[in-house]
Amino acid sequence: MTNQQFPENFLWGGATAANQLEGAYQTDGKGLSTSDLLLGGNVNTPRKTTRELVPDAFYPSHEAIDHFHRFKEDIALFAEMGFKLYRFSIAWTRIFPTGLETEPNEAGLAFYDQIIAELKRYNGWAARDMIAAYVRFAKVIINRYHQDVKYWLTFNEINMLTRPMGAYLAGGMYVDDSDRFISPDVDSEQLRLQALHHQFVASALVTKFAHELDASLKIGCMLAYRMLY
Repeated sequence: MTNQQFPENFLWGGATAANQLEGAYQTDGKGLSTSDLLLGGNVNTPRKTTRELVPDAFYPSHEAIDHFHRFKEDIALFAEMGFKLYRFSIAWTRIFPTGLETEPNEAGLAFYDQIIAELKRYNGWAARDMIAAYVRFAKVIINRYHQDVKYWLTFNEINMLTRPMGAYLAGGMYVDDSDRFISPDVDSEQLRLQALHHQFVASALVTKFAHELDASLKIGCMLAYRMLY
């Protein structure tokens, strides 16, 4: 057997469908879609579509997982999973509520504006707002455990970003806002070093906080180092 491997530029990711996760089925002027009239079911009760909304009946799409109100935390979970690609759908009835309008529903478009803006924000440590996000996280952890834990590392192998392969450790970064994911073969030194700078700033802010909270705490970073023959 030959050793089969995915190509370097293979796009790992995931996909969702608007009718399955958004919920908020009448928010901001959204019209009813076919999915909004599809009842729930179970092993004994087949699903069926009603011609009108039946009071107190269970329509799964009406709330779904409430992605409409939780998209920021959902996208954060996608990023945590290491997605390089996210395919999502746009609900037609958010943009043209009945399908017959000649002008789009601006409120519906604004929702997808926010989705796309949030997806673009996840550029790993190349995005400066990662500093505040990390400091917020670290403060919660140190506050909770500083009485029991006296030795802390803010970043593991922080020097790895000095090498192209280290881009993966920066949460995944994209080159010039394009769809090219940084890999050892597609590298942007400027972007990597910008990410490293943000990690240094975040580490300094967390260290300052830790020493002010508890002067006995020892805090620093870990370096990756190896000797080769």
